[in-house]
Amino acid sequence: MRTTRIVPVFIPPRSCVSTCIACHILHGRAPAALWSSRPVEAFERAVMRRWNRSTAVEIGLYGNLLSLAPDAVGAILRRISELVEGSERAKALRVVLRPDQIDPALLDTLRIVDELRVELDVAGPAEAVVRRMGPVHRIEHLWQAATLLKREGIEWGAHIRPGLPHSSPDADMESLDILRALKPAFVRILPTLVLRGTWLEREMIEGRFIPLTIRQAVNLCADMMNRLDEDGIAVARVGLQPVRDFGVEADAVVGGPLHPSLRSVVESKRMYESALTHLERMDWRRKKVRLHVGRGREHYMRGLEDFNLERLRARFGMNAIEVHGDEGLCGSRVRVEVEESSG
Repeated sequence: MRTTRIVPVFIPPRSCVSTCIACHILHGRAPAALWSSRPVEAFERAVMRRWNRSTAVEIGLYGNLLSLAPDAVGAILRRISELVEGSERAKALRVVLRPDQIDPALLDTLRIVDELRVELDVAGPAEAVVRRMGPVHRIEHLWQAATLLKREGIEWGAHIRPGLPHSSPDADMESLDILRALKPAFVRILPTLVLRGTWLEREMIEGRFIPLTIRQAVNLCADMMNRLDEDGIAVARVGLQPVRDFGVEADAVVGGPLHPSLRSVVESKRMYESALTHLERMDWRRKKVRLHVGRGREHYMRGLEDFNLERLRARFGMNAIEVHGDEGLCGSRVRVEVEESSG
């Protein structure tokens, strides 16, 4: 069975006359010379490094496509059209855009494949955050973009960035609730990282910005995922990775919750808390406990080196505890089964 995977292409942002906080996070880093002088060649190199001829693919344009010159944008889109023409492997195109950039003409330009998906980089739409972001970030832009995409029948998702300057956990959850009301197909939760040589690093060094710790990010992302689960909104991703998302090496990250598998840590926390809630309501003493979770998610329940199970044993003084995969469960749901222990 063939699976469709995303072939990501990161387009380094260039200077923007609006100088918003969201863009300032990357300011100070010059785009790769090839993107500046020969963007189509840079695009082709990025795609071909990941092009797998045995797999159906979806080309993802991340970063800031519209920061390129209009003729470069047109040339890249024509090249994508050539790649997918007559190919059964290239299934779709997804593009990251700011809400204020969405209009009917642009959507028509992007419809060069059968399936178009748009990911809105909304950063943090809560009032406490968005009013300080900059001139192109307005809550009405998000509402207008979501309405247009829905009317055009285009699947859309959103990027939310907890931990931005001037934000707080309460403001981040408010931002999430604004998104939930718009019912995106999926959300990417991307806690803010600090890159070397950027405006944000200077803010951090001078004490005007304190990035999230990994513990804070895990707790916040877990709460966000729980709320999205309530609405049936998929979480496409949790956490940023320097090479994939910024085109830089890991040592370029000087602050923020960088983790090689942040989602695994978040999922493990959610599983543990779900099991804990069940066990606190049950009479499990002198009984064998089985924790049923979605098949393929057993490792989240166990935790790294069975850390979650050890915590449950220590908290409740239990010895007999097992984890089983169940096709009927999904997300962080846990079903607890108990039976009399033979011991």
